[in-house]
Amino acid sequence: MLNDRLYGALRDLFQQEPEVCNEGEDAEFSCPPSKFSPIGRKRKRRRYAQVERWGECYSVSCPVCGDQRKRLWFCHLYGMTTKMNKVTYYFGRVYTCYNERCNLHSVLKGMTYDEDQAVVTTKPSTFINIVQMETALPQGCLPLRDPGVPAYVPQYLYGRGFDPTGLFNDYYIHYAPKGTVYTTTSEGVDREFYEDRLLIPIIQGNRLVGFQARRISDAPHTGGKYLTVNAKTARALYNRDVAMFHRDIVIVEGPTDVWRVGPEAIALFGKTLKSGQRELMKLLWGFSGSCVVVLDADAEHTKTSRGTPKPKDSDKVIASLRRHQVFPRGVAKVVLPVGMDPAQLPQSEIRDRIAEARTQCSK
Repeated sequence: MLNDRLYGALRDLFQQEPEVCNEGEDAEFSCPPSKFSPIGRKRKRRRYAQVERWGECYSVSCPVCGDQRKRLWFCHLYGMTTKMNKVTYYFGRVYTCYNERCNLHSVLKGMTYDEDQAVVTTKPSTFINIVQMETALPQGCLPLRDPGVPAYVPQYLYGRGFDPTGLFNDYYIHYAPKGTVYTTTSEGVDREFYEDRLLIPIIQGNRLVGFQARRISDAPHTGGKYLTVNAKTARALYNRDVAMFHRDIVIVEGPTDVWRVGPEAIALFGKTLKSGQRELMKLLWGFSGSCVVVLDADAEHTKTSRGTPKPKDSDKVIASLRRHQVFPRGVAKVVLPVGMDPAQLPQSEIRDRIAEARTQCSK
């Protein structure tokens, strides 16, 4: 082993035994004199070596994306130095996750490796918070198939064309009665629901990272229809753990749209595509995937206060996907009638519309 000190430091930090890849193989690197750190005066800037072939690496399971296949790799030169012509060159943080980066780079920027003491340390709110990001559903909530769920809840779902038992089996949906207490990890305080809600778990990488609580009614209301708890939706895609096994996917707004469309659908938690969501899509479907965008009708038919049409949200999403070449097999969209969303249509109809649009996929 070329760097047993780094190996032991990673084992202590990640609380797992790293795997050794390409054991005994030296790295190949160069020392360009012009590659400086961008910080500080030129005379005091660090010079960085360029690693061209990693050689021996140590891999662990990535706590950021939740992958358990040990695809977060560290080069054995991580954090070390070398000298050329009496000049010290740094190798820096030579690492990458070959599964999903999620927020990997901004998390690891707080990680330091002391070559002399052979210890890897992290600043507060780096790995520890990510690993403990998993949350539990509030106590007192019931699975939808539980006989204790009030009769009006399954009646509401059946009225919308959803099977409560199927929703629990496929999406782990629960019922939370009025007064159910939940804890917010960001604020560390206890709150309670002022009305009955459906609890929709947000699962990423087989981890429960939060949930949305939805009103069990479609009547107009001053409060929000959805309440998001303990989840960073800017880096999440609803139903991604199931949809990732499909090559051709469908992008919708919310969880109920996913329930209607089927297992190949993912939800953005709104009409806007965030950069973290886009990068996650590119990692999962960037080799041979395609997608159809199906947003609610109000994303297509809205106007400004002066009566002029607003830029369509679906067109913004599609433009971003095409500009960053996320789906190599093309992107298309479905425009719904005014006042409609995918969850309001029969499943057969919305799937027919999606199938028709998919035949017209183009870059």
